[in-house]
Amino acid sequence: MRRLLAGLAVLGLAGAQQAPRGGFVDVPPCHWAAEAVRALAAKGLVQGSPVGSRELEAEREAQTRLITAKQAIEQDRIRKQTEAEVAAFAEVRKAEAAKTAAQLEAEAAITRARAEAEAQELIAKGQTAGKMVDVDVERERVSVEQARVNVECQALENKQTYSQAALEFELQKLKVEALRDVQAELARSIGQFMSKGNMNIYGDPATLAKMTEQYTKGLGVGNFLDGIGTGSNGQSTELIQQILERVQGLANKGGLSTDKNPPSNN
Repeated sequence: MRRLLAGLAVLGLAGAQQAPRGGFVDVPPCHWAAEAVRALAAKGLVQGSPVGSRELEAEREAQTRLITAKQAIEQDRIRKQTEAEVAAFAEVRKAEAAKTAAQLEAEAAITRARAEAEAQELIAKGQTAGKMVDVDVERERVSVEQARVNVECQALENKQTYSQAALEFELQKLKVEALRDVQAELARSIGQFMSKGNMNIYGDPATLAKMTEQYTKGLGVGNFLDGIGTGSNGQSTELIQQILERVQGLANKGGLSTDKNPPSNN
């Protein structure tokens, strides 16, 4: 058997070198040389197959279609998977972009709201400050007006006080001047009266004062002295005493003397 196989192999090699490469006689699979033919075909020494060429071609086509289908299916799967991944990635990116946009919009809204609140606060502070300025100005104006009223009231009060004091001063001045004139006229009158005679009055100075009082009443001066006493606030006694002292001095010059002890008849 081995020798036969070896011989066939040699013949096959020789035939392969001499025969054209158009094909190899089909060898059925059940043939005893099918294995040797396969080995020779695997080494490229012969062409053909232990099976029929039609069946082999059909099998090859089926395998080719199967491989092509598998490749198409795999390519379609890869394409769909890639598209799905791309779509998912796009959706993720879109969601992230939407999220980022929403966050940015929210931050922008917060910033706008904060800015508007700060602006309103500044406006409110400005309005409050303006109102406070108006209030302060009005308060100062009222204070100035009150101070002016107080000054005017004090000025009127001082003017009234000074006017009353000036009026009182002028009145007292007139009273003093009138009293001075009365004293001069009264002294002159008494002096003229008493200078015409030489009289001795016996008694104390009160006697002369009483006589002078009676005399002045007789001349109508007593009422004037009473008026002086009423309007001189308790100083009438001093004023009248001054008048009487002056009268007494004039009387002494005219020869009128007073003596407490009257002369005896002896």
